[in-house]
Amino acid sequence: MPEATTQDKEDAQAHAEPQRLMQAKGLPARAARRGKAVILVTIRKVWHFMLEAKGLRQAPAVTHKITKIWRKGNQQSHLPDPIIPPSEAVRNEDDYLENIKKFPKDLDGYSQLGNFYIDQNNYEDAKNVFDYLTKHAPAQSEYWARLGYCQLQLEQHHTAIDSYNKSMALDSSHPNRYYNLALAYTGLQQWGNSAKSLRKALELEPHNVKYMHALADVYNRMNRPEQAREMSQRIARLDSVVRHEE
Repeated sequence: MPEATTQDKEDAQAHAEPQRLMQAKGLPARAARRGKAVILVTIRKVWHFMLEAKGLRQAPAVTHKITKIWRKGNQQSHLPDPIIPPSEAVRNEDDYLENIKKFPKDLDGYSQLGNFYIDQNNYEDAKNVFDYLTKHAPAQSEYWARLGYCQLQLEQHHTAIDSYNKSMALDSSHPNRYYNLALAYTGLQQWGNSAKSLRKALELEPHNVKYMHALADVYNRMNRPEQAREMSQRIARLDSVVRHEE
């Protein structure tokens, strides 16, 4: 089809130009060198080379307002998985990039860079990193979950839903990913899907009060007061048990 032919040409050009510039400076295709000589390439970050070499585009810098859908939620508690703190030897972006330069085929280095961006609340760059990783390791559920988390923080709810569904199709054992999926559905006011995701989270972690509060809120928004009341009673029973044990 003509459209496909045109798109193929555009994709080829998008791949070729960044690679030509990089090779002219002795840069490998998957990571950029940071030598002492002046590099006359008009790209702000070394990471841009790595993205554009794979046909990816760096989004313009945008300040995103993060909306907490449920007031009692804690932003850090929404993380798809615990992030391992960087080692003492790795302290800033340049260190991560230098490590990628040395080991350009090691995807863990890219993942560490993405986690660093998340720790810095730099969700746009983190999203680009994990988008890169999902293209190169699509069977890794963790990469899809981290991509979904970044999209959720950027209020890109449709793409966050898609990423979380792909993550859980690979590994459905993480209740917090269902919770994050519910957040994305809530952002679109898809209350039925949000409730379904929260019920799944509670199946995996039945005593999580945060999930219960969220589900009670969703039931109220769905005009299901009886179910909301049942969830509130369940929370009260758990609180009573905790006070009794104390």
